[in-house]
Amino acid sequence: MEVEALVRWRHPTRGLVHPKDFIALAEEIGVIVPLGDWAINEACRKLKEWQNHYPEHQGKRIAVNVSALQFHREEFVQEVAKALEVSGLAPQCLTLEITETAIMADKERLTGRISDLRDLGVEIAMDDFGTGYSSMSSLAQLPISAVKLDRSFVKVIGEGWAPSAVIRAIVTLCKVMNLKVVAEGVETQDQFTHLFTLGCDLAQGYLFSEPLTEPELLSWLASFDPCIAA
Repeated sequence: MEVEALVRWRHPTRGLVHPKDFIALAEEIGVIVPLGDWAINEACRKLKEWQNHYPEHQGKRIAVNVSALQFHREEFVQEVAKALEVSGLAPQCLTLEITETAIMADKERLTGRISDLRDLGVEIAMDDFGTGYSSMSSLAQLPISAVKLDRSFVKVIGEGWAPSAVIRAIVTLCKVMNLKVVAEGVETQDQFTHLFTLGCDLAQGYLFSEPLTEPELLSWLASFDPCIAA
């Protein structure tokens, strides 16, 4: 099982603010890099803490979204290595999610950076797959381990044959390249069942849980029924 670290801004009057409402601002005013670095360090620290205190969570993984500005920095690989070293988290327990658009904007240079991260033992997932401009041939050249099928494909399941045909084609080609396929935005049992019939490896979305605080997550993990993800 893999959980995803989510950043929320706790505003004094607006309450919890969704990333789509403040990430662009964070990039504009120059705080996205320290925010992103903090997220990686905190995610590694927390998961290692859970593993130490709750033996049943030893096999858990955590995924962290990485902004394009953060990923393009020359020292990024060293910063990830340091976060793993300081926390003591095994590299294979960390997945970094990078959007398709960010990777394809500078594919030649970033392919080497992805390889360096994979050499550390970290998993790399291409996020929001299907919203950018990558071809399957260019995808085959990237040393990533998974693609995250954008929620726009999932929400139209059942609206004719085309969505299923497209998803099946993506899954088939990814399997040939030994890539896992993760479906985002799964909200109904019918979507979940259909996606796994089409060959998706994993799914995430409100069908399983809404975003949770740390205490809520630990309680949810304790009561989670793995049969619904089988």
